[in-house]
Amino acid sequence: MTILTAKDIEYYAYERPILDITSLEIEHGKVISIIGPNGAGKSTLLKVLSLLLQPHKGNIFYKGTKVTMSNSLGIRRKMSVVFQEPLLLDGTVYWNMEIGLKIRRINETKRARRIEDWLERLNITHLKNQHVSTLSGGEAQRVNLARALVLEPEILFLDEPFSFLDQPTKEGLIVDLYKILKANKVTTFFVTHDFREMLYLSDYACVMLDGKIVQKASPLDILNKPIDIRVAKFVGIENIFNGRISLIEGDKYYVTLENGNEILAYGNYGYKVGEKTNIIIRSENISMVKTDYASPNLYEGTVIEVYPTEYGWKCRVAVCNETFIINFSTDNIDIYTGEKIFINIKPENVFLIPQDMI
Repeated sequence: MTILTAKDIEYYAYERPILDITSLEIEHGKVISIIGPNGAGKSTLLKVLSLLLQPHKGNIFYKGTKVTMSNSLGIRRKMSVVFQEPLLLDGTVYWNMEIGLKIRRINETKRARRIEDWLERLNITHLKNQHVSTLSGGEAQRVNLARALVLEPEILFLDEPFSFLDQPTKEGLIVDLYKILKANKVTTFFVTHDFREMLYLSDYACVMLDGKIVQKASPLDILNKPIDIRVAKFVGIENIFNGRISLIEGDKYYVTLENGNEILAYGNYGYKVGEKTNIIIRSENISMVKTDYASPNLYEGTVIEVYPTEYGWKCRVAVCNETFIINFSTDNIDIYTGEKIFINIKPENVFLIPQDMI
């Protein structure tokens, strides 16, 4: 069931277009992530959908009912928003969680039961009588989430809530939030720039560029099968090559690269022989071996560079006139600059996108 729908939304700032959303649906019980570069309009879209900003054009529908000036406040109270930085009121943790329930006229017994429940779920029961000014960043964000969830919203809006947290604190909070969202089937609209957060929390994701939603798909498809070059570059695909379709056999597409090598991809792309295309391959989907063996996408090359990264090692390998970039784990660091090596790419990890989108 669709709980919130946006139709033909336009929003401007100083006559500059910020949003141009033809259609967006938020499904009940699902977590939808919005990713995109800074300035893409992600946070503005969140504010429009959560009824904190009035769009200049277009309409929002809540469970099929058009949102208007007369019903917006009642609908707004069915939503909760958590921003990047905890916006807590002066007082104790318990008082911060209670104030929203009082506004909604929840009786004292139910208030206490709900507050104790959410304190426990977010592992902050020991903080309930503590003043918010004494909390660490991670504690404050847990309280911020608890204050939003204690209202039991029909839609939870999250605007990059982990961006200012250190990595261990962030990871612990994400794990706890994942459990809560799945166990309670909380409908969630989640703005993030972190692909790992998107993968872990989301049922599906949307990519925003220049105020528009350009792709909606599963998180894995967003990362592995971007719709065009712009999205491919945004999601960190480093291996992008020009090619031309040389042979098609059912779902097998043979593509000749500019360096003359042929590469095999699986799929149903609708190309014709002779058409130009772009080949994209994620760097972690290329393996390196030191001996030749039978494989459709096996190429000999020379290691140009090897250097450490946050998550392992990165290697650049020259194959004829093309350079392939490969990410690999630290247990394989027996690769050296100048060494002859073979790279192998499984056909299911090779994807084709239109070349005219560059």
